[in-house]
Amino acid sequence: MHQQAEGALLTNPNDINSYEVLVQVLAAGLDYYQQAGDEQQTGLLANELKEVPLKLAEQQAKINPDRLWYGAPLRLTSEAQYSIAQANYLLGNYAESLTIFQTASPDLFKEAANENIPQPVLEEFAWYAASLHKTGATIEAENIAQQLKSLDTQAYSTYEKLIKQEPLQYSARNDNEDY
Repeated sequence: MHQQAEGALLTNPNDINSYEVLVQVLAAGLDYYQQAGDEQQTGLLANELKEVPLKLAEQQAKINPDRLWYGAPLRLTSEAQYSIAQANYLLGNYAESLTIFQTASPDLFKEAANENIPQPVLEEFAWYAASLHKTGATIEAENIAQQLKSLDTQAYSTYEKLIKQEPLQYSARNDNEDY
């Protein structure tokens, strides 16, 4: 699946859907390996995931601004950016993670978490709060954490786990390996 997503990106580098699918595949693999406790594979996938914006930026630089553009803009969705922010967090790039969260949906995290917010978004609040905590904004992080505690024990548990987590330790992949 990973190779197919990479192949789609190579054959359609001007289609944002190719980048979105790649992010989804990498994020699903990252989640699987993280739950399985495989730090090596989690680290490898997190590293690949954090590189997707660089691939996108390289392609954007190749586009001639004087030519009419027919496709969807080469801009990742908030959901894809959240996955990339999570990968950065797991790798210990807390400031980068926080910046991505803040720019992906600038208005979302300005509001207080409340009972009308769906559970997956509350999980993003947990990651955002953990990023705040790791970058020294502990008061703001704790305020969000207390909101999560009263709204969703799973999201609060995610926050608690994340603030205790150390950056992933893994060795670089040999390009001949497949996972």
